Amino acid sequence: MSVPKLIVDSSPVTFYYHRNCSDGFGAAWSAWKRLSGRTELRLVPVAYGDPLPVFPEGETVYVADFSFGPEVVLDLKKKNRRVIVLDHHKTAFEKMAGTFSGDSDVYFDMAHSGAAISWFHFHANEPVPNLIRLIEDKDLWKWDLPFSQEVNTALASYPFDLELWDRFDQQMGSGPILESWELVREGKTILRYQEQLLRAAVRETACRGRFPDGVEGLFVNSPILNSEIGGFLKSECPLVVIWSHRSDGRVSYSLRASASGPDVARIAEQFGGGGHAKAAGFISDRIVHEPCILKAPER
Repeated sequence: MSVPKLIVDSSPVTFYYHRNCSDGFGAAWSAWKRLSGRTELRLVPVAYGDPLPVFPEGETVYVADFSFGPEVVLDLKKKNRRVIVLDHHKTAFEKMAGTFSGDSDVYFDMAHSGAAISWFHFHANEPVPNLIRLIEDKDLWKWDLPFSQEVNTALASYPFDLELWDRFDQQMGSGPILESWELVREGKTILRYQEQLLRAAVRETACRGRFPDGVEGLFVNSPILNSEIGGFLKSECPLVVIWSHRSDGRVSYSLRASASGPDVARIAEQFGGGGHAKAAGFISDRIVHEPCILKAPER
């Protein structure tokens, strides 16, 4: 199945995208680049575990790098002119596949990130910008592109601002990736400090623990740098879990697994979350792992 065909008309567009995620915001930026000034566009960040938003009626609706449940999407389709899902998460695909088999507007591609899929949809005949390529390189945890870690680290130090990202895009273009870029220089400096933060988080909070089903892992208490902590520790433990209390009283869990580790999407599904086989997450009303069994090795 190919990416859904873009049709721009006079109807307003509401674009839901994964909140606090460079891949989700990259998807929104791709839409904004095409639709801003051409139609009424509303960008709405959402996250798993959030209460459902007040949905529009009679509009074109996008859900990118994220997916509501099949019942919600069916209801959206009944009340709107068109509903397009652009996602790449394994657990969301498995929930949607049966209901929307053959529906070309419900599109999943696990080989690409949400930002890249959104770019393919809105800019079908244009080269993929380095901004999107580098975001995808991190989101899929490939790290194949030069200076990817530096650029992504520097990008994370800036707010999710459309005009700012547009400036970064103008600087980086779609040609060779250059060490002279501003974001590469900034990223090198930030990475040195970030490693000190990672080591401190692991040293002070990491310990062995387990989920109710008996799956054991290394648990680190941190509200930030989830993927970075997971990548830092995966070589030592097949399962790394980064967890923290949120300001709303709930508990956030991010799961990262090594190549030989468990399917963390399955673990996250047990608690209403989802994601990929080696990177997933969920939000719970309470702590769901058992207290630490054994202090983790010093780093």
